[in-house]
Amino acid sequence: IDVLELDRQNALSIYGWFTFLVFIIPLPAGIISDAFFKQKQGILYGGIIALLGYTLLITEQIQMVGFALIFIAVGTGLIKPNLSSSFSAMGTSKINSSCTCKIILLLSVLFSNAS
Repeated sequence: IDVLELDRQNALSIYGWFTFLVFIIPLPAGIISDAFFKQKQGILYGGIIALLGYTLLITEQIQMVGFALIFIAVGTGLIKPNLSSSFSAMGTSKINSSCTCKIILLLSVLFSNAS
């Protein structure tokens, strides 16, 4: 808050909008991803977009932080529905035997908790 020179009310407003976007974007992002991408491509593109957002957080300009939060919300929105449907289609025996899926799951949890 001090670095961006925001008062408490504006900071809480930005946080509220970011939280709203993280929870609402997976619905349209899942629909768009199903229409244009395969599941793995949606997860990959979501990860890249979220990574770009986390990279933009390095800046100390409020405009760039706003763009960064939007990128993180969109990236998370692409990851969540595709990852959920991927795991439900696989079944539990394949999830337990696949290290790659566990790594993807852990990364998605990391992105979700960071946002």
